[in-house]
Amino acid sequence: MGWLADTETVLAVLVVIALAAVIGLYVRRRLLSQTAAVFDCALRTGMRRPGWVTGMARYRGERFEWYKVFSPSVKPAEVIPRRTARVVDRRRPDPTESVFLAGLDSIIVVEYTVPDAAPRRVEFALSSGSVTGLLSWLEASPPGRAPQIHA
Repeated sequence: MGWLADTETVLAVLVVIALAAVIGLYVRRRLLSQTAAVFDCALRTGMRRPGWVTGMARYRGERFEWYKVFSPSVKPAEVIPRRTARVVDRRRPDPTESVFLAGLDSIIVVEYTVPDAAPRRVEFALSSGSVTGLLSWLEASPPGRAPQIHA
């Protein structure tokens, strides 16, 4: 009967670890959404197929911040400054992508630059409402700067 008790102990430890991970992800999302609304948003860099990473995003002042869902970090994995961002393409997911992007029905390609770096191009998969919010955020840039929407 020793092996049965050992198995139960191992299973109990695994359940506790899984619960701690789920609670940790929930607390992290709550912390991120305290200062700004957070919405679901997948990201793909390098235009690899499928290559999508599940995440969440928020607007914070002049920055669009993207976070990986399954990460303990409270720092954004991708930061896009509004001043240099521009939408270069917009499309619907193809059937293969739709499998990975459940509920995210629009894809936009954004190009931006940061100081001392080459222009960067990323794809975001968002819901239709989130795309509208992103385009509105880009259009609401400070006075004296033309909107950078080309899609």
